[in-house]
Amino acid sequence: MLGIASVLQGRTQEGLALLRSGVALASADTRAQLNLAGALLALPDHDAEAAEHLRLAVRYEPEDAKALNALARLLATCPNPTVRRAEEAVQLAGRAVQASGGRDPSLLDTQAAAQAAAGRSSWRSARNGTLAVAIRGRLASYEQGRAWVDSARAVGVLPGRP
Repeated sequence: MLGIASVLQGRTQEGLALLRSGVALASADTRAQLNLAGALLALPDHDAEAAEHLRLAVRYEPEDAKALNALARLLATCPNPTVRRAEEAVQLAGRAVQASGGRDPSLLDTQAAAQAAAGRSSWRSARNGTLAVAIRGRLASYEQGRAWVDSARAVGVLPGRP
């Protein structure tokens, strides 16, 4: 927690050092991996390293909807084209939605973004009132099968926050 607080207070290097220490002490801890990935995503040019930690989180807890969603969102919407993996994002997002019972609008949003990134217009299968309310501003892009790139991520918004 201290590492996250340090990053949020602008003491980025201190926070990263604390989070990296946490991962070193408990590398198989999904939360530690997620916390470090979140801090890395708040920094420019750390997307690939964040993806590595998100992949570890998913490896350690393959049914963790939060970890699946964070990795799927990054792979579907990352401004860095070398990190984007649309087909993998579709698979991960589908697993996250399934793990959550399909009721979480942020997971449905990620699923729609992943499907659009993969050039699919079949995202409508995830569409319902909850999703429409949560992502109304993105619906036009999804309906046209255009990928949505998370431009907010480019300036340092933590993962999982639309």
